Amino acid sequence: MAGEESHAVLAEGQPLNWAIERLERSRPGVVKNLGFDDAARAIYSDNYKFIVRGSHQELYDLQADAGEKKNLVAKMPDLAKQLYAHLQQQTRNLQPIADAESHMTAEDDVVRQHLRSLGYME
Repeated sequence: MAGEESHAVLAEGQPLNWAIERLERSRPGVVKNLGFDDAARAIYSDNYKFIVRGSHQELYDLQADAGEKKNLVAKMPDLAKQLYAHLQQQTRNLQPIADAESHMTAEDDVVRQHLRSLGYME
């Protein structure tokens, strides 16, 4: 991250159960060792992409390594720590939104059904 003015993008992905099961059958233990059964969160900042999956962390310079082959966490621990802290903060900022969605009422379900019937939702 170049400075305080840099912009970051947050992404999250959930594991695909069918893929996890197939991988575990073919390579026992790899799923747990690499944290593939955990949600993955990534933050993109400047040229860097930082990924956290369970306790596993990855850092890539997307300009120099677009194929994400060289994990830079060990070579750039300060940047990894900075991006991890930024990722944690962004995740905390999103938590109230997730909490609000989990407290939807029966009226919300009626509205959702109505919007689906009108074609605004799937």
